[in-house]
Amino acid sequence: MKIWYTKGLSNTAHAIRLLREGYGASISVMASHTIPDAPIAQTADQFLIEPLDLAGYPEWVLETATALDVDLVIAQRRPDLFADFRDAFESAGIRLQLPADPKALRVIDRKDLFGMEMETIGLPCPDFEIFKTLEEFDQASSMMLEDGLAPDGFCVKPARGIFGSGFRALRDEGSDMQRLLANEFYEISTGRFRDMLAEAQMPEDMLLMRFLPGVERSVDFLCRDGEMMSGVSRVKHKTGQLLETEGYALELAGALARHFGLNGICNMQTRENADGEQSILEVNPRMSGGMQISCLAGINLPAWNVALALDLRPDTEIPRGRNGLIVGVEETPVIRGMATAAE
Repeated sequence: MKIWYTKGLSNTAHAIRLLREGYGASISVMASHTIPDAPIAQTADQFLIEPLDLAGYPEWVLETATALDVDLVIAQRRPDLFADFRDAFESAGIRLQLPADPKALRVIDRKDLFGMEMETIGLPCPDFEIFKTLEEFDQASSMMLEDGLAPDGFCVKPARGIFGSGFRALRDEGSDMQRLLANEFYEISTGRFRDMLAEAQMPEDMLLMRFLPGVERSVDFLCRDGEMMSGVSRVKHKTGQLLETEGYALELAGALARHFGLNGICNMQTRENADGEQSILEVNPRMSGGMQISCLAGINLPAWNVALALDLRPDTEIPRGRNGLIVGVEETPVIRGMATAAE
C-alpha cells in the first residue's frame, strides 16, 4: 500500500510516523515538496521534488502517481486545483483525497467570508467588522463599542493568513515597551496600532473582532464526505494539555464538517467569552501542528484517515478515545549526519 502526501506543512512528518505505527511494513509513504532539501525528505520512504509552476500541477501528480503505483494521494498543496481531476484519478485506480470543494475552500480561506457564513448558518462566531484604513478602523471600533459588541476589548487579524500571522490583541493598559520586554508578542496598544495603520497602505482587508478572554480549544477531527468520524479537543492545562473526546467543541466541529463537506483530517479552533460560551474562531482544512498530541487519546487519526479513504475498515471500528487525559510533549534531538568541508 502506497500513500502520497503532496507538499504540506511540517506536520506531515508526524502523520508519516503515525502511519508507520498503525500499519508497520505494510505501508510505503511518499512525500513531496518544492524545496529539494525540505526536512520531510528525511522522513518519507520516497521523496519527490514538486514543480514550482502550478500550471499543469494536477496533471503532474496524476502522471507520477500512476507511474509509481500510488494507492492514495492526499492533496495538501492547492487542493482547489484538483477538483476537475477526480474522475481521472479514479479511472487510473488512484484514490484522491481533497479536503473540500473549491467554493468551500474559498470561504474557509478568508476569515471575513467564514465569519459571515457562520452568521448565516447560525453557528457562534465573534462579532467583527472589516477595515483597511485608519478611518474605517475608527468607524468600526466606535460602532462596535456603541452596540456593546466588545465587552472585553478588541483584537485584529488579516482576512487571510496562517500561524497567527498579523493577529494582535489591542491593549490600552501598560506600554508597548513593557509588552516587548515581557514577550507579549501578540499584544499591542490601540494607539500604536493606529499609528501603524495611518502610515501603511494595507493591501488586504483586516478584521476588527471582539476579543474573547476565555479558554481556547483546538479540535483535530477526521471527516469523510461531510461527516465527522472522530475528533479530539485540546485545551491548555497547567501541566500540559487536556484532551477531550466529547463536548460542545466536537459538536461544532461536526456541524462544520457537514456544512462544508469536509474530508480528511481538519482542525477547528474555538474560544470562550467571559461567561464560558464558545465561539468558532476558524476551521483549517488540513492537519494541525498539534494533531499528533490529539492522537494520544487513543485515536490514530492519520491511520484511520487512510483506512476510511481506501475502505480498509468500517468507521464503526474507530475507537472512542479516552476523555480527560492530560498529556505533554517531550522533544528529542537527533543527529542527521556530518557536515562536509564544502558546508
